[in-house]
Amino acid sequence: MYLKHVSSSLLLFGLSAFFVCNAESAYAYVRLNCSIDDKYITTLEMEGDCGSCFPTEKREELLSKLDNIQNAFGCPSKYVDVTIYGKINYADSIFLTFIYDLFYDKNTNKPTSFGSIWKVRLDSEGGYVEPAINISNIFSKYGARVGVSNKCYSSCVLILAGGRYRYIGGEVGVHNISVSQLPSDVPNNPTSINRYFATTYEKIENLFERNRVSTSVLALMKSTSSLRIRKLSRDELNSYGLRMLNTAYEESLRYKVSQKWGEEGVRKLAEAIAISDACDQDFTDNCPSDLDGLFKVIELIESK
Repeated sequence: MYLKHVSSSLLLFGLSAFFVCNAESAYAYVRLNCSIDDKYITTLEMEGDCGSCFPTEKREELLSKLDNIQNAFGCPSKYVDVTIYGKINYADSIFLTFIYDLFYDKNTNKPTSFGSIWKVRLDSEGGYVEPAINISNIFSKYGARVGVSNKCYSSCVLILAGGRYRYIGGEVGVHNISVSQLPSDVPNNPTSINRYFATTYEKIENLFERNRVSTSVLALMKSTSSLRIRKLSRDELNSYGLRMLNTAYEESLRYKVSQKWGEEGVRKLAEAIAISDACDQDFTDNCPSDLDGLFKVIELIESK
């Protein structure tokens, strides 16, 4: 199932990767760079079947090269950035799962000795729905900072929805689900196809609900032909719950603050959020002091 698809590219600033994954094989081209000055370090190529998409020996090789980034080149891993560009496929989900499992403890969701991933940048016209949902869930679990550097269309919006912090510096657009090949267990008849689409839309609706994104986005998806892109304005993004701070996380923060500091604490949190909302949320960092102020407040809340 996809919205727009063929292959995908995934780039880590600190580590960059190109993945192509189809029904029979997978190929990855990984470029490692120092995250401070983008100095080229090495290239890693890998192949494998789609059951793994990331063979064990290549994982060990990648671990070694990550150590090389930190030790030989002195690049702090906390500055590692990830950029997802191109069309989203299953290899992206598999690779990101491995990277996040490497950088974060599954039980505490806290950074491991490798550090943490600082930002995730999106520049994608869409792709498969299922891996986009998987990636979105990863970002939601680990509190990713997610931004649109150029465009985020179709299934890419599902990934954006999972971000804890969102920076919109490009276009965001949606359209209807389309499919070029049905799964082998879905008969090619109207009833089965409609059921298949309905199940997929239910998964998308559940994702939006978890992140408190308005079902208006889902309605726009369903009402827009897959041949078109319905671009969302800044006002629509804010009103539909795709603003800078994830609404579900915002409510979590409010509860924590109310338990520790009462209504006065809630008022101050609301003020900090209001100030940050007034900023132009993109990667040019036009108002770093306001954003830093909010992040410091959140850091204080989470540390208690």
